[in-house]
Amino acid sequence: MIGGLRRSPVLVAMALIGLLAVASLTTGNQDWNAERVDYGVERRTERDVMAMGRVDAPVVLIGYADYQCPPCRAFARETMPRLVEEYVDAGLLRYEWRDLPVFGEESFDLAVAARAAGRQGHFWAYQAAMFDESANSGQLDSERRRLHDYAYTAGLPDLDRFERDLDDATLVDQVYADVDEAESIGVTATPAFVVGQRLVFGAQSFDYFRQVIDSELVHAGAR
Repeated sequence: MIGGLRRSPVLVAMALIGLLAVASLTTGNQDWNAERVDYGVERRTERDVMAMGRVDAPVVLIGYADYQCPPCRAFARETMPRLVEEYVDAGLLRYEWRDLPVFGEESFDLAVAARAAGRQGHFWAYQAAMFDESANSGQLDSERRRLHDYAYTAGLPDLDRFERDLDDATLVDQVYADVDEAESIGVTATPAFVVGQRLVFGAQSFDYFRQVIDSELVHAGAR
């Protein structure tokens, strides 16, 4: 594992949960009559390389995901680009990525690698390289040579720095912080989303996300 860390009990438990739950979280479950909840997980941090959109956007969409999760890949490749075009580019929505490595050590290592790429401004490109690979091969490899292959594909300018950053304990701690955050709001499988004050499970359709976002924009007084 990256950084020489051993597999934690948390990741072992979450891997088991993910294997059982990820396939079941693909149908709509939004209760429009449910009371909104302020989950308190928006960061709105300036120059956050794992976020896109205005810091002061009226609605924030937070996605908890694992790079080895097929529905997460589907959301990233099919739904999110449309949400960016319709809402993020219009200044109505901010998207913040969170790592939730439910499939254990390999997923954790992939999350750290993407963060290392983010230090060179290539987080989204690295993510795209991994999702493209998994779409083609059906799986991802977290061995160092493969992590470097993704970095090369993503166009990182300094591969030596990338190698050093892979062993930075700060990045490891940041992934654990995302895991703790997800657990604090009851999220244990991927993908899951906080949209404004709504919790959404599964890689829902674009139209479904549009409905949730539009509802939150109305609540925020932006529609």
